[in-house]
Amino acid sequence: MSENPLLNMHGLPPFSKIKPEHIEPAINEVLKNSRQQVDALLAAGKSYSWDNLVVPLEKISERVSCTWSPISHMNAVVNNDKLRDAYNA
Repeated sequence: MSENPLLNMHGLPPFSKIKPEHIEPAINEVLKNSRQQVDALLAAGKSYSWDNLVVPLEKISERVSCTWSPISHMNAVVNNDKLRDAYNA
């Protein structure tokens, strides 16, 4: 597969470059990285504060959202069998 546009977004989503075959690998990668980051936060074993727990969790959540939002939008506006299958995978 060529470079995954869902994993290399800067600014607005490149909707014309996002294909159904990009969806599952991108979500799997983002979730894997997010889980690793959450595990690292929890393993730090320090007293948690807004800055050392909530702020990093918000950044992790934002990355997941920035990957999923274009997929969800495309499912709503350019829905087809391949996209629907990838969306539901």
